[in-house]
This record gives sequence, C-alpha cells and structure tokens, in this order.
Amino acid sequence: MNLDLIAATTQLSRVDLFGIGTDGAVYHNAWSGNALMLPAWESLGTSKPGNRFVTTPAAVSWGLNRLDVVAIAADNQMYHNAWASGQWLPSWQTLGSPGSAGGFNNTPIIVSRGFNLLDVFCIGMDNQLYHMAWDGTAWLQAWESLGSAEGAAGLWNFPPAIACWGPRRIDIFAQGANHSMCHKSWDDQNGWLPGPGTTSWESPVPGQFYSPPTAASWGEQRVDVFALGVEDLSMRHVGFTGKAWLPSQAGFEPLGGGFFSKPASASRNPNTVDVVAVGLNGQLYHNAWTGSAWEFPEWTQSLGGQFLSPPIVVSSGPNTLDIFGLGTDMKMYHRSVVADSWSPPLTQPWELLGGPSGGSFINPTNPPVPPNRLDFDTGWIAFAGGAAVGGPAHVTLFSNGNAEFSGRFHDSGASSYKYGVVVGIIDSKGNKYPFQHTGAVSAQSRDDAWNTLTNNPNITTNWSALVEGTFIGYQATEKTNDIGAVLADIWDGILEALAKVFVGSGDGPPPYPPGNTGYGIPSSGQGSGVP
Repeated sequence: MNLDLIAATTQLSRVDLFGIGTDGAVYHNAWSGNALMLPAWESLGTSKPGNRFVTTPAAVSWGLNRLDVVAIAADNQMYHNAWASGQWLPSWQTLGSPGSAGGFNNTPIIVSRGFNLLDVFCIGMDNQLYHMAWDGTAWLQAWESLGSAEGAAGLWNFPPAIACWGPRRIDIFAQGANHSMCHKSWDDQNGWLPGPGTTSWESPVPGQFYSPPTAASWGEQRVDVFALGVEDLSMRHVGFTGKAWLPSQAGFEPLGGGFFSKPASASRNPNTVDVVAVGLNGQLYHNAWTGSAWEFPEWTQSLGGQFLSPPIVVSSGPNTLDIFGLGTDMKMYHRSVVADSWSPPLTQPWELLGGPSGGSFINPTNPPVPPNRLDFDTGWIAFAGGAAVGGPAHVTLFSNGNAEFSGRFHDSGASSYKYGVVVGIIDSKGNKYPFQHTGAVSAQSRDDAWNTLTNNPNITTNWSALVEGTFIGYQATEKTNDIGAVLADIWDGILEALAKVFVGSGDGPPPYPPGNTGYGIPSSGQGSGVP
C-alpha cells in the first residue's frame, strides 16, 4: 500500500502536509511544532472540474514561505500549484507530459537544488523516467528522458529516491527490474552522469532489493541510502560522498531487522541520520546513526502504532524529527523527537491528526493509466491451534509476464516447523494464478525469507482483466507430512472458495481494486489468512 501523504518544510518548526481526499482533491495543513495550524484541512481542489487527482502529491520548498506541489490527474497529465505571497495560485497549472510517453503512470517527485530552482521527475507510460526543471524564470520547453532501468524489460519497479546534497547537485537512486540499485547524478559542470547522453545509468554497488530506496543528506557531498534486501527483508545501507561509496563499494551494509515497508529517512544534525520502517507486526521501528555508531543495532526501539504503509520523516530544525503516518483507519498520526525526548512519550499512543473534513485520506483506486505492475499483500498469516509461527507474503505481477512471490515467516517458539504457503489470485475474468512456497523454521533458525521470480505469459495476455479487478486468497499449513500434497489440497480449496465468491449469485462483495487484498480462506486445522 502506498502512502498518500507528503510533507515539506518552509521554515523552522513548521511542516506542511498534503494528501488526497475521497473527492480526489489535494488537501493541505501545516504542523507548527505542537499543533496543526489550520482548524480544518484546506482543499486545494482538483486539477479542473471532473479531473480528480489519482497519485500521491509531491511537495518541496525552495525558500522561506514558498511551497510547490505537483500531482498526476486522471487525464495522465501532471499539474502544479504553489504557495507564494501568502496565497495559493488561483488554479492548478498543467505541466503536461512527454508526447512520446502518452502520459504518466506513477507518483511524481519534486526537489530543489537551490533558491528558485525546481526539478520534477516522473515515470511515463513507456517506462522511461522523465525530468522537467524550473530555472528561476520558466519551465523547460519539453520533458527530458532519463532512460529506463537495466534488466528485464527495462521496467522501473518503483519511483526513485532523489537527494540534493549541495548547490546545484542531484543524485537519483532507483530500483530496476532486476532488483539492483541504479544511480544517476547531475551537476552544473558535468550535466548528467554517467554518459553518454542523458539515458545511461550505473549500478556501482552490488545487491538486490525488495523495497524502493530512500535517501537523505546530512551535509555537502554526503547521501545515505536505505532499502530492504530481497533475501531477508532486513535493512541495508550505503553512503555516497560523490566519489566514494561507504563503508564499501563491495556491497550494502547489513543493518539487520525485518520489515515490510519501504524505509523513510531524514537527517536532523550533521553526521547523523534517522531511519524508520514498519516491522512485520505493523509497528514502526527506529534507528539512528549518531556520528560514530548505530544507536539501536538490534532495532530494539519500537515507536508503536499500527501502520499499513511507509511513514513520512521530516526534520524541521536542529535535533528535531517529526514522523507522520497513515494508520489502519487511513487517518493521520504524528510523533516527534527533540534530542532524545519523544512526544507523545513512547508509552503513549500516537497523536491523532485526523483527515479532510473529519474523514480520512485515501489510496488512489483509479490509476491514471493501466499500471505496469500490481502488488498484493496477504498481511500476517497466522496458524490455527496456537502454532508460534507466521508471517506475511507478497505478490507482484508485471505487465511483461514477470511475477515475484516473496515473504518471511518467523518462529517465536521453541518448536521446529515445516510449513507451506499458497497464494491464489483470480482476475475479473476468472483466470487463476497460483504461487506457493515451502520452508522450515526453528529455534536455531527463526526466520525463513523467500523471493521467487517467474514468468507467466498469461499475465501479459490477461493484463487488462487483472487491472480491472482481482481477488486474492491465501493459506498456510504447519503440517510436516507430505507438504506437497497439503499444498495441492489447500490450493484446490482456495480456488473453490474464491470461485464461489467470484462467480456466485451476486451475494458476495464486488471485485477488489487492483492490488488490494481480498480474502484469507480458512481451512480446518490449517493456517488461515487474516485480511
């Protein structure tokens, strides 16, 4: 699930917040350091009548009391608004899209590399990353292509992470279709690197990653990048000085832990960086580089809460960190830390900031164009009978037929278990897509993480039916006798149950939006999914 909030800082002790309401409009409020500044979230409207926004907005500030916001609307075009001279622009301005791309199909990113300078990035329908810039007087005349990912089919898996560590410097980090970390940079003297041209990328540090990256800069010539590893969903880190990769170019630094969301990071002091991520239990966990060591090497600091998507982390002043997130009720929550003092205290719940008109924010359910990937989360899969083993699973389908089945199971008891997991997806036309994994966990080896990559031509053939609507079912079993036969029985049961719901008399619920979880179908004596 993608986070549908974004934040920017325009002055010390202030954070401006943006999200999409149920009416498709962008909403705004600001955090003053101890309270929301507006009594109610203000609507910035839709791009034009009937053209609702369908992606998370992006926002940045290039100067005191200045904000710039961009978002993608249902017509696949990008729109821009700005706060200047104490007011918003009277209407959204179109930045269009590249004519060759046919529109945008992803979340935009906007950064500032200096006073009165803006750079905007977004992935087009043709899977190219595009760039547009404001030079202080005007926008570029046309969108500039920065190319596509290396690896299978040239698909970018996620929007990139972008950091500006100095005047007129940009670093871009993105996960390609082969799960490697790709890098590209720009500066005034050299333009885009690596060359030749604007569309080349490098993968200087080996590794494969489950999550998109996050990047934060704590000073000139320094960027810290975090992502989750494919093998075990643990945190990985690398630093970049503009010339060298730290601690080593041989690979990302393992930081341990186990997570199920993209990390978020920010720096509140020189030579320090804070990173947070949602753990497998839905709580938020925090770690920090103090200048000489990681503060919580075992990820022992839980910030509590229950979150379904990555948080926002912003530093609005020295030694200050504000964290905002969407809870399971799709309302906004907040927690902050100054030095080592948390507010609210970690023994108390997160502070509720609500949502538009007393309601909630949404994840866009109608993408601007047919997406090139669909994501499905099972949530935590528990077992009947009190077995002390369980975990989440995830399926990603790509329009080129690629499929990725991943997850992680954990043993919190003293017994050993063999187990199997089956996930079944049925599209709007009744086509079926099975995924399965068998593994083992024990007191000596408590975690079993997997990531299986396959290709199924039927995914490409039936892509429109998958985009139109899907159901997902999932099962797990801790039975140790003949796992293969048990898995076959579970799979048959899921298909039967899903088929009854999907093609029945109409008493069941309508098809779920693309990427949403449907049902965990229980089966006597075996593990059941929890939607």
